[in-house]
Amino acid sequence: MKKTIIVLSILGLMACEGNSNKEKDQVITAKKQETEVDTIDNSHLIIPGKSLAHYQLNGSIEQIQNKLGQPDDSNAGMGKSVRTWNIDSTDILSAYTTRQMGVEDIDRIKIMRTTSPKYLTQKHLGTGSTKQEIETEFKLKPIGTFQEKSADYNLYGASSGIAFEFDQEENCAGVCIYYDDVNIPAGLVPIYESLKAE
Repeated sequence: MKKTIIVLSILGLMACEGNSNKEKDQVITAKKQETEVDTIDNSHLIIPGKSLAHYQLNGSIEQIQNKLGQPDDSNAGMGKSVRTWNIDSTDILSAYTTRQMGVEDIDRIKIMRTTSPKYLTQKHLGTGSTKQEIETEFKLKPIGTFQEKSADYNLYGASSGIAFEFDQEENCAGVCIYYDDVNIPAGLVPIYESLKAE
């Protein structure tokens, strides 16, 4: 009888230890999956005030043109230009550049704007997010209003070099990042021609 109790106790302990290992494996797997979900591929990551995917603010416009080719639309003068690529109906990329004429022959990107839902911040925020979702990560301040294709939008900015466009239902319709030497709101007018400051 004693032998039976001892054998059953040992088997019980082994079963508990097996379950414990199985639970540990499940926890490790869940944490790994959570980390993978939270990680945004660098080719789609927005870093406010720094970069949109692999395109760096204050870097040369060549980094975009080498990948996307010549822009679909361009407006240039006096060392400044806005270039726009219409990648598809939901993916428009615009870049505002400045050049220090007589100093260097590089058009440096100061502002980038995207309407694509594929570009997201580290917290998965971007086009398609709600204003309420974005406010969980960014302290937004109104910059102004603008019109595009007969629709009205509100533009809100955060102190970290990022602005969000919201439609009338407060859904994000586009994201704009800008270099730290851009004067807000006047500095955004090249990208948002109809911008009326708050």
